[in-house]
Amino acid sequence: MLHVLEIMTVLLHAIFFLCSFFIWNGASLQSYFDAAISIILPFADWHYTLQSSLSTGQVVTLSLLNGYITFRFYQKTLATVAQQALKESVEHLCFIWSVRTVKVARQLLPEINETYESLVKEWGRTIRATGIGCHRFITDKDRAEAASFRAQIRDLALFKSKKVVFIRPKLGQIVEDYVVDLIERHPAYSSTLLAFCGGPKVSGVLAEVRSNVELLAAATGHSSHQLDFVSESYGGAKPKGKGGTGTSEEASKKEDSNESLCLWDVVREETIKNVNTIRVKSVFVFEDEREDEIDGSDGVLLKEYKSKRELMKDYESEKWGSKGVSLRHRRSSSSV
Repeated sequence: MLHVLEIMTVLLHAIFFLCSFFIWNGASLQSYFDAAISIILPFADWHYTLQSSLSTGQVVTLSLLNGYITFRFYQKTLATVAQQALKESVEHLCFIWSVRTVKVARQLLPEINETYESLVKEWGRTIRATGIGCHRFITDKDRAEAASFRAQIRDLALFKSKKVVFIRPKLGQIVEDYVVDLIERHPAYSSTLLAFCGGPKVSGVLAEVRSNVELLAAATGHSSHQLDFVSESYGGAKPKGKGGTGTSEEASKKEDSNESLCLWDVVREETIKNVNTIRVKSVFVFEDEREDEIDGSDGVLLKEYKSKRELMKDYESEKWGSKGVSLRHRRSSSSV
């Protein structure tokens, strides 16, 4: 019987060692204490095996070790990390609703107040302690309307519990404070769903907040805390056209057209520079040299371009020498 008890004790210690290092989450202070106990256990078992009989102090020490191991197994059985990750129950639910005008707030007041009253009736006045939150933010700038609506809902439980405020919500600060508080309450692991329905601009702000929160969690060594963001936006500009293919083709054509215009502007500016340079030089050429270069016409040949293709073709040649075209100063008062 004593031999069987020794085998069961060593087996219990071995399982605790494996769980501490390879199965349980190691992101808490208690997990480090488990690791220290796991390192001590093999040496304690080896020492007790060599003893023919145990003293009272050794029996108490072994009982404390086995008692702590049993307590940790019981504690992990009640709430394991896997159960926290896969459970369908919700520990905390917070509803934040923001509206611009008091008119819309009046329209939805009966439904929201009825829902809140039913929650209070079910869970009692200490609804905040149950993990259910309901907040309404009204950002109407009309102070008279805000005062009138405040007087209307003054006797409601929703207003008395300070769930209705007339300020603009700081969504980024709300999310960050919630995650920081969650890390303090559950340092090992947490899974949060941030669901949003509203305009695309506010959705973009919340997406940026989510990225900042993830960086904060990773920087503080709490990367096991997950924050999933789901957004349903409305009010954005819808793409024109029947199908996505047509829209993409139109965008591609527009992009090609812009590139063509940019190229034409570059060619035109470079050509104008070359023409003006040649004209300035021709002013300082001696009269006899100028007469030798004139081919019998009443002026110098200046080519005028009527299309972009013609100009680009001459521009690609070596200063238009291959085409036999010369650009010189015209004696008349006409200019390009």
